Amino acid sequence: MRNFKMNEQQLYFAHLYLCNSALFVTEEALKTVEKNKDLQGRVDSVPIAPLFNRIKENKAKLAEGAYTVVTNDGEFKCTEEKAQDLADEATIKGLVLEFSRRGILLRYGMNSRPFEKGTAEILRYLLINTTL
Repeated sequence: MRNFKMNEQQLYFAHLYLCNSALFVTEEALKTVEKNKDLQGRVDSVPIAPLFNRIKENKAKLAEGAYTVVTNDGEFKCTEEKAQDLADEATIKGLVLEFSRRGILLRYGMNSRPFEKGTAEILRYLLINTTL
């Protein structure tokens, strides 16, 4: 059995996601309290504007680093939309090996082929570390 360890960037996003989840639950609970007439006046008013701002900031940070794009020139973080646009553009010019929540696909032209993780990892290594 292999053990995996998160790097600093992954830990940062994991903590950010956890905080954002807790803030979201708090936001929903406060909305419920505001709508429930039986609870109104029995629960101290909590200023929620800072929570909304924090949630929006956290969502933006999570979205900015949602995807890692790796090329022969290096790697960078970006939004899902930006990664998809780059993949669509690159597919016209060559190959794209896409690891996403939908699975692993090798895309070329208007075609795509699903890949198993082990095979995709080998191909990823060859695409990044070899020249044609």
